[in-house]
Amino acid sequence: MTAETSTVPIIYTKLHRPPVASDHLRRQHLLDRLNQNRHRPLTLLSAPAGYGKTTLMSCWLESCDVPSTWISLDENDNDLKIFLAYFLAAVQRIFPDAVRETQAMLNAVEPPTLQILARSLINELDQIEKNFILVLDDYHIINDKEVQDLLIELLKYPPSPMHLVLATRRDPAIPLTLNRARSRMTEIRIQDLRFSAEETTAFLQGMLGVPVDDATAAVLKEKTEGWVVGLRLAALSMRHRLGLEHIVANLPEDNRYVMDYLLAEVLSNQPEGILEYLLVTAILNRFCTPLCDAICDPGDRSLTCKIGGKQFIKWLKTSDLFVVPLDDQGRWYRYHHLFQKLLQDQLKRKFSPDDIAVCHKRAGVWFNENALVEEALCHTLEGGDTEGAARLVVQHRNDAMNQEQWHRLVRWMGMLPANIIEKFPELLITQAWSFWNRMRLPEMAAVLDKAEPLLAAMSSDSAKTTELQGELYAMRSIQHYLLAPCDGPRALDYARLAVTKISRHQYSARGCAMIVLAMSYQMTGDIGRANSVVLKALNEKEARRTTQHTRMLTTLGFLQWLEADLVQLEQTAQELFKLGMEFKLTESSQIARYFLGVCHYCRNDLGSAEEHLAAIIKSTNIRNVFNFTHSAFALALVYQSQDRPSKAREMNRMVIKHSLETGHTAMLQMATAFEAELAVRQGNFAEANHWGKRFDPEPFRATHRFYMPQLTMAKVLLFKGTPESQERAVTLLTQLHEFFTTTHNTRFLIDVLSLQALLSDARGDEPNALSVLGRAIILAEPGGFIRPFLDLGPKMADLLNRLAKQNMDIKYVGQLLTAFRKEGNFTVSTASDAQPLTPLSSSHPYMDETLTKRELEILSLLTQRLKNREIADKLFISPETVKRHTINIYGKLNVHTRQNAVTKANALGMLKS
Repeated sequence: MTAETSTVPIIYTKLHRPPVASDHLRRQHLLDRLNQNRHRPLTLLSAPAGYGKTTLMSCWLESCDVPSTWISLDENDNDLKIFLAYFLAAVQRIFPDAVRETQAMLNAVEPPTLQILARSLINELDQIEKNFILVLDDYHIINDKEVQDLLIELLKYPPSPMHLVLATRRDPAIPLTLNRARSRMTEIRIQDLRFSAEETTAFLQGMLGVPVDDATAAVLKEKTEGWVVGLRLAALSMRHRLGLEHIVANLPEDNRYVMDYLLAEVLSNQPEGILEYLLVTAILNRFCTPLCDAICDPGDRSLTCKIGGKQFIKWLKTSDLFVVPLDDQGRWYRYHHLFQKLLQDQLKRKFSPDDIAVCHKRAGVWFNENALVEEALCHTLEGGDTEGAARLVVQHRNDAMNQEQWHRLVRWMGMLPANIIEKFPELLITQAWSFWNRMRLPEMAAVLDKAEPLLAAMSSDSAKTTELQGELYAMRSIQHYLLAPCDGPRALDYARLAVTKISRHQYSARGCAMIVLAMSYQMTGDIGRANSVVLKALNEKEARRTTQHTRMLTTLGFLQWLEADLVQLEQTAQELFKLGMEFKLTESSQIARYFLGVCHYCRNDLGSAEEHLAAIIKSTNIRNVFNFTHSAFALALVYQSQDRPSKAREMNRMVIKHSLETGHTAMLQMATAFEAELAVRQGNFAEANHWGKRFDPEPFRATHRFYMPQLTMAKVLLFKGTPESQERAVTLLTQLHEFFTTTHNTRFLIDVLSLQALLSDARGDEPNALSVLGRAIILAEPGGFIRPFLDLGPKMADLLNRLAKQNMDIKYVGQLLTAFRKEGNFTVSTASDAQPLTPLSSSHPYMDETLTKRELEILSLLTQRLKNREIADKLFISPETVKRHTINIYGKLNVHTRQNAVTKANALGMLKS
């Protein structure tokens, strides 16, 4: 159990700075220019291939006195998550403890918005205490807009310790003019990188080891236009000729053909076997000895090369050809990109497409055997074997799921043609899981419909079929639990089947099945079995994996929330929070804070609730979008209860903004509903009614979080107060009551019963109102719920006061009324008044004014066990007046003795402590 690491597999050879060749020409004037401008945020090296950008940067970093790091970019980096994963890994190579918060954000199933990621990255880079240089080589490969936008944000607010270098063949999509105007950028371009006549002479003499006259050097400089790669090819060609004059004399007049001529000269002088090796290995973006052996099989009759990979690489290292070491161990190499492209062109001329496809397939097999799945997929697809690529995804999908590498799985699936995916039930099941993890449940269900007939056609007695059926059943269970119409019994049936069929090595799928099994037991009223499932899962050896353990604790927390058991929920949340903090599991810590926040809110401990909920909102790391959303709703109600309505509105606007930025429709709909909830609480009934006209309360779905829009709709109808709206409220609340009773959702049943009580009272049915409210209190008391009643304002307080006269659970009703007293004073109103649900000003009388001021004075003295005469003396009234007031007190409190009057008054919070 350690701190989070990247869920994107990192190829660390991409982070290796290419070493400087022994025969390179040191270009001191350019190095001096780089050093003099290191204080600027950005250096841009923009020139076509072969002008020595990489060599110049490597030479500079080799002599630099500050830490540096490097990324060699490729096509796969056109993905924000992958690009940023490499960016963070590069920074952590020199500062291991840096950018951990951003990395945790990136690991989320649904990472936060680009703006949030950029803000976090900038802040964390700015906290690094040492200056450093980061080189992005081959940046021209990047065409993904999100990656480009990330760089724009990074350069808009550049972290002071970092100097960024972009080496590219064309200008990047960043505001160059603005960066020039602000002196934030150093530019080195083609005219700076071209070799001068003096540099050309020095370079050729260094490579050839013989004097080169100025005239020959001048011709080569003119023909190659100072192009470093062209000069190197010319020097390599000259090594195999009797003199320089031959090369110079035979150079094409048209400079466009100089490169082809020089390459042909170089290749024509290589042994046949070596030439074939060069051409065949050009299909590889990186290579090593065993990989070369795999694709250049000496036993292959179609190839004449009969040497091994070890001999080839040994020759390559001494050939001065364009090969770049990728590590310090001498294991991995690559060709210079331009040289690789030229070799690939030659390969296509010499070999048939079928021969090239065979080489790609061999490479795919080798990469797969060495667990390098992405490269295996690429070469298998290049070899034209789409079904083979599909089988690779099938082979590795379970490991990726167990490691929660959902983004990686989505990328693999995206590499495959859609028609191939639909041939493989394993791939359809994988696709369904990816939809579930992004909470795209309708899409998940649609994919399961496609997978089911394919599974039915498979052999029923194979272990593979059984496991796939188990996965399908797990997701069918999720479908019936979460999607309307909610069907607890069917969800339970599917979950039971899933657990029996999914094997223990499928940690992710089995864990999900156990969770939905527990939730389904609870939904069908068997909380004992639900808890047993969780406890059993916690004791399985797989649960020793931290994520599995915290998932089951999270499930236990949701079970306790639905059961309205705040006492146990608080304990579970504290344990979950401890684990999350100890092992730096951000999502677990945030869910624990959410549980603690809503616990404290429901118990009316607003300070503690604000502490936990605000910590979630202030974090730049939104690991779980639904946890973030409901935490924001709860915090908004904390602010509303603290008489900070503008802060409450601000909190919900933040959720709306986030949902618009991410395109999260479900979150936006919920935030729009919550806006109406705040409107009701703040007395803005026109706004609430406007929302209510557009809201469709059906269908009902399983609700296990903090907020449910249908309850807002019930409040809008209730407080509108017309006969028609009240009838609609009766219908809606009756449906909700039936739904929450059927699904055994005690937490929301408390809210429904409370609203039904207010509605009955508003319609003149006080007996039913008090009866229904009594049932709500019976459910609320064990968990200590206060806010569900307090949030309904003075009408609820008035109803509680009348309930107290019936001596119904007088102690707990008293606690509720005490909370009303502490919250502030309220207005007594008629049922038809449209009142906000929140406290008004403190100048209004408290609703227990049925006791007069004199009666309250006498009641207070009764606690001192004084006789009527003693009370009369203290208040300067007659004993008969005391007796008359005492009788009135008995009647109003519905008691018959002094002791009962004092006991009940204390319980109702009528006596100041």
